[in-house]
Amino acid sequence: MDCKKDLPIVKDAVDEVLDPAEYLFNKTKFYDHIVMIGDPCFDGEKFSIVSSHLAAHSTVFRDMLLNSTGSHTYIGDVSPRTFKLMLRHVYGGHLDISGDEAVELVLCAHKYNMRSLLARMCKRLIPTGVEDVFAALSCVTFGSCPTLLPSVTKIIQEQTDKVVLSEKFLLLDEKDVEFISASDILAITEVDLWRHLVRWGKHQALPPGMPVRLNLTKPLKNIRLASMSYEDIIKVVMPSNILTSTELMQLLTAIADNKSFDSPGLCSTLEKRGLHLEESKKKTPNCEVPLDLKEVTSLKSGCVFKSEVSGTWRATDYFSELPEYQTSSNFTIKVCKKDLQLQSFTCRSKTRSKNYNKQLYQFECSIEIYEYIAGGFCRCLETVRVVGSVVCDDLVVIPLTLKNGQLLTLKANSSYYFELEFSTPHPLYKTGYYHYVYDGRRDTDTTNVKKGSQEHMAITFNDALHVQQIDYTVL
Repeated sequence: MDCKKDLPIVKDAVDEVLDPAEYLFNKTKFYDHIVMIGDPCFDGEKFSIVSSHLAAHSTVFRDMLLNSTGSHTYIGDVSPRTFKLMLRHVYGGHLDISGDEAVELVLCAHKYNMRSLLARMCKRLIPTGVEDVFAALSCVTFGSCPTLLPSVTKIIQEQTDKVVLSEKFLLLDEKDVEFISASDILAITEVDLWRHLVRWGKHQALPPGMPVRLNLTKPLKNIRLASMSYEDIIKVVMPSNILTSTELMQLLTAIADNKSFDSPGLCSTLEKRGLHLEESKKKTPNCEVPLDLKEVTSLKSGCVFKSEVSGTWRATDYFSELPEYQTSSNFTIKVCKKDLQLQSFTCRSKTRSKNYNKQLYQFECSIEIYEYIAGGFCRCLETVRVVGSVVCDDLVVIPLTLKNGQLLTLKANSSYYFELEFSTPHPLYKTGYYHYVYDGRRDTDTTNVKKGSQEHMAITFNDALHVQQIDYTVL
């Protein structure tokens, strides 16, 4: 048998291969039903369709077509443009669409249970950066798009500053803004989040005379107001005129007493939101300080070391005081192979006035403690606040006692970020050396110094510190 004789004759002019959807759009003989889309009095449009294709892709349309008593079905909640794109999909055609059209298709696919279209559009909308995260965010908040959630969450958490500064942020729906404000980790501070949410609320349409707070009803439930500082509330939150005087009084009292408060419509938690590492890099130290301490045993349960910053391996080379004081400083502690229990930080009080030999003043300091966790994030563990009267030109010991009355324990092989904030500027110290060393010396409670050395932690910082001494116990 000659197989060549059975092959069809190929014409010189090959027929153009049509897109499957275009083929069905042009072959009216296959049509078996009519669908009226939109409001027929305004922009309604009549579509002749192959009903079996639509029924095969959507259980909702299937029920509508099966229950239809005539040759027409009316659908009023889809635009003609979107419905034609849906038909193009069920007919197996190519979709050349914009991001906004993809979002519309996701919402319609979710409503009409078109799983294949939903999966196709979600794949099309997977964001790679801030510019294309907004369309994907709308699909996550309004439709069922689990495939988009990880990438959307990652961009929102790691690039929050760029997201809120984008012009598209002001165009987001309330559900989108609620999603952002509900995240446990962001790359901006709580007070900056407040500023941008208020800006978003003012940009939204409101009936004349109605307060901006109406637009912030849902996001307000996620703003951790009680985790802000007293100064942030007075200088930023209060002037925005979003909270009532009663709410402000309750909030300020809660911050002063370090207690949660119960106010309808507001978030009452004291726990700080996790801060993404990229935001912390603005404060992240750049010089590593290895800590080399003599291994000792103690007559007590642990051994207490008093370590002082030095420019060499000797403890006699101290930092020099800077001429200008500052209110804040920060550093990171990376714990080595053993757990450590921090007892206190020691810093120096302000220089006394020339008119007095001894001068008392009100000392206020807060220490925010963050723990670095997997994926480049850090979360706030606790804030230690110390208030009291101190003498000028003296050392001030800040006890690191937590709310539960226990001392702060740092886990082995973990890193912690400390940020000190004083109510008034205090002395800072720096050294001219590039590498800094914490050199441990025996305390009076320690005995039996052994040979050899063992690193307990490494400290990194920028170029100046308030802390002159750290007291801790090796567990």
